Amino acid sequence: MGTKSTLGVFCLEGDWNVEDPADRLTIEPALEMLDRVGVLKLHHRNVNTHAELWRHLDN
Repeated sequence: MGTKSTLGVFCLEGDWNVEDPADRLTIEPALEMLDRVGVLKLHHRNVNTHAELWRHLDN
């Protein structure tokens, strides 16, 4: 039988609403659920500055 490979998702997420810093809108819970049931392997990072973005992209 063939082996099943799990897709990986690398999610770099910043603030969705710059007008309201208290807004906690995020895709992370939906991606975490897919990770827990084995649909994908999640790598989620919060990115709030250009320096953080490039640090994650360079790794």
